[in-house]
Amino acid sequence: MNEPLDFVKDRATKSIAAAKAVASKWVWQEKTIAQYQAALNLIIGDDSVTPPLPGQEKLTLAAEKTMKAARASYDGALDNLHKLTMQGVSMAKTATATTP
Repeated sequence: MNEPLDFVKDRATKSIAAAKAVASKWVWQEKTIAQYQAALNLIIGDDSVTPPLPGQEKLTLAAEKTMKAARASYDGALDNLHKLTMQGVSMAKTATATTP
């Protein structure tokens, strides 16, 4: 997996754990701990809820897999088109070379 993303997820998890540890002594102005956890769950997913939340990371991997399959199909079709074009050019060269 992507190392910078793994670092960010690990850092977010540890930051949330630290925030829970000092929650009784500190108030966050931007977001609550639950809001931070919800934002992290949007990225990594949450299988504990019904229906399970897949998370952006899993959705991105699925989309990338679909894109690569489509790209392979496109590349195959392009190679076939190139082969047919070269065959047509070769036939045209032969026809013009043998025609008086």
